[in-house]
Amino acid sequence: KDLDRAMEVLTLMKKDGVTANTKTFNSLINAAGAAQRLDAAFEIYEAMKRAEVKPDSYTHNVLISASVQCRASDRAFGVLREMESQGFQPDACSYNTLIKVCGQQKDLPRALELYETMVSRGIRPTRITYNGLLTVCNIVGNVPEAMRILQELRTTHRPDQVSFNIVLELLSRDHEDEDAFIEVFGESQRRFCRIR
Repeated sequence: KDLDRAMEVLTLMKKDGVTANTKTFNSLINAAGAAQRLDAAFEIYEAMKRAEVKPDSYTHNVLISASVQCRASDRAFGVLREMESQGFQPDACSYNTLIKVCGQQKDLPRALELYETMVSRGIRPTRITYNGLLTVCNIVGNVPEAMRILQELRTTHRPDQVSFNIVLELLSRDHEDEDAFIEVFGESQRRFCRIR
């Protein structure tokens, strides 16, 4: 409904001779993604190019995010390739969103490859990056890799409650590493629970 109104505004703008800019198109693409209307998001992107309005990094990130929301992983990675071919450098947001795709696909090796590419390009992983990797580990049930990522997270950022919850969920299903569960649970309690 909001997307339909936004498209009407775009039509009126064009009719009145008002030129839409990158922010206008980005807002429309974002609205289409939020409405789970991926074809519309890409149609708006194509209209943007036909209008000779230059996309920016945010344009590509919104398209990647819309693709992920609609579980269209091939399109998400296609946007990454197009983004790079147009000379745009993916940022932490781009990689974090694509790591989420890897969780949907249960593809830990690809998630780790994205992480390595990110680091090799000098893009600093965020806590969201690490939590995304931990989520993929949780989905595929890979305790050793999750513990390695948690340790790396401890050295680069402080794990947050989300980090601990992901690892604890994984460890609670594993039943083989009770010591690791007790260690992670204890650390999360010390950091986040205050006894009054």
